[in-house]
Amino acid sequence: MMQFQRALLLLAAVAASPAAALDIALPQVKGFQIGHQQRSGRAVLVELVPVGQTVQKFDKMITLMTTPGAGTMPSANFVALFAKRYVATCPGSIATPVPMGKAAGGIRIDCSRHPKTGKAETVFARALPVGPDMALVQYMTAYMTMPAEAQFARNYLGSVALR
Repeated sequence: MMQFQRALLLLAAVAASPAAALDIALPQVKGFQIGHQQRSGRAVLVELVPVGQTVQKFDKMITLMTTPGAGTMPSANFVALFAKRYVATCPGSIATPVPMGKAAGGIRIDCSRHPKTGKAETVFARALPVGPDMALVQYMTAYMTMPAEAQFARNYLGSVALR
């Protein structure tokens, strides 16, 4: 729990912009732990995986990353660009715009077999402008996600907010 909170404090400190004191509220998920975190200037990456799993070997992962200077791009355009790049890495992927909880502007990407892993992947993603930067939060599974988990992922990503 303390490790999770330290990661969020790191995220808040890095995501805060001089123009506007904003940070990201990434809700805790029971059974998940920090698998990896790093920062370089305002660029932040935090990856959460189920307890007992790693970022190299996981069934599910929640990722938050910031892209410095991309905050002027509309969130929908940022998500579309992310989807275009992801689909290019997994031929035959299907990207479908979906709401994330009560928040609009999300995407679901289904990849029947990712060339790098040989596994099916489902990715849900949502972008949020954070001052001059853009944050992308994702919920990914290393299998085709069933409806109940898809709803959880969409609601979870919809609950990520700026403070």
